[in-house]
Amino acid sequence: MGVVQTGVMLTKSGPKVIEFNVRFGDPETQVVLPQLQSDFYTLIQGLLNGKLVQPVWQNTDTYLGVVLVNPNYPVPSFSDNLVVNYASIKSEANQMMSDGGRVLTTVVHAPTLDLARQKIYSILDQTKMGLAYRNDIGKLD
Repeated sequence: MGVVQTGVMLTKSGPKVIEFNVRFGDPETQVVLPQLQSDFYTLIQGLLNGKLVQPVWQNTDTYLGVVLVNPNYPVPSFSDNLVVNYASIKSEANQMMSDGGRVLTTVVHAPTLDLARQKIYSILDQTKMGLAYRNDIGKLD
């Protein structure tokens, strides 16, 4: 069970499907689920019990998510003395820090895709976390 996600790459000859995924913890889901206005638990229970469910989704704003990653991603940067590793996070000297790969996803919403892009990149450009991110997410040309 999960959210069906189609990976699409825009090319000079048009959009091309590069993958299909069905997951619940990935960035695709982190953009989709905040748009659900009905109760998630009730929705899942209904599906598990074979009932016809009608989820209620917001339909006014565009949601856009950008994943922040370790600058060396996708090359792993794990150390030999790794104490804790959960979703590319490790604990060292009582601090949580990135240990490679995806670190977090930022999600914003706005009435249009263009406004969502302006909003998220304005925030990310002011953030000094030492993380890398693509700057073409949501760009259509």
